[in-house]
Amino acid sequence: MVEFESGMTVADAIRSAGLSTDQGTIVMVDRKVLSKEELFQVVENDTDIKVMILVSGG
Repeated sequence: MVEFESGMTVADAIRSAGLSTDQGTIVMVDRKVLSKEELFQVVENDTDIKVMILVSGG
């Protein structure tokens, strides 16, 4: 859980949780997958953000 701050963007919230928005990351906000450009939209206090890290291997 991340402490909400006024003006926080999706990317800010992800970084506050100790995660990265680099390649190989899928971000969903309120059940919608975001593009990299959309990570800079401002979020509200009750926004549901989910991050999935993609890994390759075999």
